[in-house]
Amino acid sequence: MQNTAINSRIAEIEQSILQMRKKHKQERKSLLQKQQKRRNEETKIRQRRFNKRLRGFIDWLTGKYKNIKQRNKQETWLTKQRDAQEKDALIFKQQELRRKLQERINRLENLYKRREQKLSDDMSQYHEVANIKQEFVKFERDLSQQNSRKPQGLER
Repeated sequence: MQNTAINSRIAEIEQSILQMRKKHKQERKSLLQKQQKRRNEETKIRQRRFNKRLRGFIDWLTGKYKNIKQRNKQETWLTKQRDAQEKDALIFKQQELRRKLQERINRLENLYKRREQKLSDDMSQYHEVANIKQEFVKFERDLSQQNSRKPQGLER
């Protein structure tokens, strides 16, 4: 009965793990979509910094174009760093949740193994007691048979 309860809890946790995997996959997908959308918006903003036509040519001559390009490059690098950190944070959070569930499974499996071992020990002890009882019954039977074979009247 207790083993079925343990097995039931393990099955519930394993079901939770399956649900958690789906949820985590969706969270990662959602994060990547959000980051891609933000990256596209930020790229458009950076592109709008460049002037076009005559103003763009003047910016190129004055060196303003080079400064804008350098600033955009730096912001792009920072954006990639930020996105990587967000992804890492999500993954570490998900790994921690998975680790906690795995610890619960391990504790339940260890409890199950200890109970199985105790049951096995109890069964061994029961069989030992049963064997001793059988030997004792056999000994008493043999003793009574020996006593019944003694010749009557030889007693002094």
